Amino acid sequence: MEADFETRGYVVGRVTMEPYAKGAAHDPGGDKPDREYHLAPGHETRLAVVLDPAGKLHWETGNLDGDHLLMVLGRSVSDAHLRELVSRGVSYLVAPDERIDPAWLLDELAGKFDASRIFVEGGGILNGGFLTAGLVDRISILLVPAIDGRSAAHNIFETGEDGLAKHMKLRLVSVEQEVHQMIHLTYDVNCDTAVR
Repeated sequence: MEADFETRGYVVGRVTMEPYAKGAAHDPGGDKPDREYHLAPGHETRLAVVLDPAGKLHWETGNLDGDHLLMVLGRSVSDAHLRELVSRGVSYLVAPDERIDPAWLLDELAGKFDASRIFVEGGGILNGGFLTAGLVDRISILLVPAIDGRSAAHNIFETGEDGLAKHMKLRLVSVEQEVHQMIHLTYDVNCDTAVR
């Protein structure tokens, strides 16, 4: 389905990727690493962009199921962690602040990785941050015929107390039945002919 959007890859958060980060912390030593960014071999391919402000995730390689890992880190990340990423073939960007600004990230992805379109598929907080910043032009929702029932469920978009109902409008683009009785809904964001 991502191929329909013609993106260079996807963006997710640390919590989403934690189960896949199987490496151990290791400082290989050596020179002081670049504090802004590092482009590892393979960065021209499809990207798995992971926001990890504190540098908590450790990887074995820069390849994740055929996608090139690009870690996006906060400015206080240690030199040891950056050296570790370089030694394992992982690309990285270091944000100018601890908080990773979605607009800054998209500018960096376009400028350094030729990624002008990216699929945002994180948790509610990550998705809400991109949506609130006005950086989402289309929403794709896949409804799976399964019932969770847990009371601590999260929203697709989380933005705090005020929510988005007064600020965002959606226009239905398509409804398609997929395999296994799944339904794929596509909406354009902030269109003139929108409904709430």
